Amino acid sequence: MINPLKFFSPSWWRQLAIRLRWQQGRSSELRFWDRYLSSKGLRWPQEFQQRLDPNLPLSPELAGLLDPASSRPKVLDVGAGPLTVVGRRFRGMTVDLAAIDPLAAEYDILLARHQIVPPVRTIRGVGETLDRQFPPNSFDLAHARNCLDHGLDPVAAVEQMLAVVKPGGWVVLRHHPDEAIAENWRGMHQWNFSRSPEGDFIISSRSEAVNVTRKLRQCAEISCDIHNDDGELWLEVRIRKI
Repeated sequence: MINPLKFFSPSWWRQLAIRLRWQQGRSSELRFWDRYLSSKGLRWPQEFQQRLDPNLPLSPELAGLLDPASSRPKVLDVGAGPLTVVGRRFRGMTVDLAAIDPLAAEYDILLARHQIVPPVRTIRGVGETLDRQFPPNSFDLAHARNCLDHGLDPVAAVEQMLAVVKPGGWVVLRHHPDEAIAENWRGMHQWNFSRSPEGDFIISSRSEAVNVTRKLRQCAEISCDIHNDDGELWLEVRIRKI
């Protein structure tokens, strides 16, 4: 029997508010990508060309985490947008790359409008429910850049990414630190990713904070660092599945 009281709990109302803000933020997300595609990259034209390169190699940071003896590594890009930024080649081999995003159908419309054919087409997928789409222990590496902190439940998404990588495999996250605060909690920006003074990975909202390093310590090893790349701060998290 369904308990009607759960619909009046503070957590239920918080989740509803996050969902409503996420829905409102869809329009701004699509407008950004429309401008990105029409301008061929906005202020990142080199990155735009890389996204269109079918022979783009995996970045050294990602390639260094893969087994060099792997015949065809399987990589998952979560929240990939219309054009995944993850490379397609590793040691002369083609990467078995899956790119997913909850807005994949809308991105297909934008790509068609701008007459762009992606080297790897993004398919619909949600970070919080990866186990409904992929078998457990099936990827060598799962990647997410500048996306999970726009989601409905980034802690669940991290746990799901960990579930679909193989033992010994990696989850790599690259996000701007404390973006919800920087964006004044507008639209999809409802979560902050940060590094504690002890070096732990923290995910927080207006109402809660989760120490992900401690939460996952029984099943994963986590490193969390902040880098300055060309004037932009990035929080890079590497999670190795035990």
